[in-house]
Amino acid sequence: MGKNRNFELIKWLPFKKRLGNIMLTNFFLDKDGIPKSAQMHLKIPPFSFFEIVKCQPNQYYGKLDEYLKNGWIEDSNGNFIRKDNIGIQKDCFLNEETKLTIAKWNRIDHDELTPDLEFVGNRPFELTDEEQKHFWELAKIGQNHIEYVLAENEIDFND
Repeated sequence: MGKNRNFELIKWLPFKKRLGNIMLTNFFLDKDGIPKSAQMHLKIPPFSFFEIVKCQPNQYYGKLDEYLKNGWIEDSNGNFIRKDNIGIQKDCFLNEETKLTIAKWNRIDHDELTPDLEFVGNRPFELTDEEQKHFWELAKIGQNHIEYVLAENEIDFND
């Protein structure tokens, strides 16, 4: 197997595909709605991060004022609200949906052109039949995309 040339310089473009409430992605939106690569959060370069998530309604969406009226207090840095030794990040109130990671490719390294998909516990088995169908379709799409990008950067040592 060859080594990927300039692997550390590969910039994974934002990638997102959604089927029903199951989504494949490698980025998140910041508070201004700008896509940010999940790659930038990893402590051990040159890994990149792709995940399959389940999107579901957010029980906190739009309820910040309700919590503040019920005795919750903003902390000093303004990022959390707290009550009775419990804290909730204020960002939790901003999005209509929450995302629960089901599986991930998080160790895409320079000499493995076929990285493994890692399940998060038994979450893929807790999906409905329709969600499982979407999960496996997205797993195939994600694997193919990652392998394509890595293969495009492989060096043949016989050259």
